[in-house]
Amino acid sequence: DAPWRYSLREGAKGVQLAELAQKSWAERRWIDVPSLAAR
Repeated sequence: DAPWRYSLREGAKGVQLAELAQKSWAERRWIDVPSLAAR
């Protein structure tokens, strides 16, 4: 019952990485991962 150690920002980075990985695979090329904008 430990506190959840990941923040919403960490989750957003994970989703971003997964989406870019799919795009990279589909286009058969390397894609740079941009930083998330802090708001």
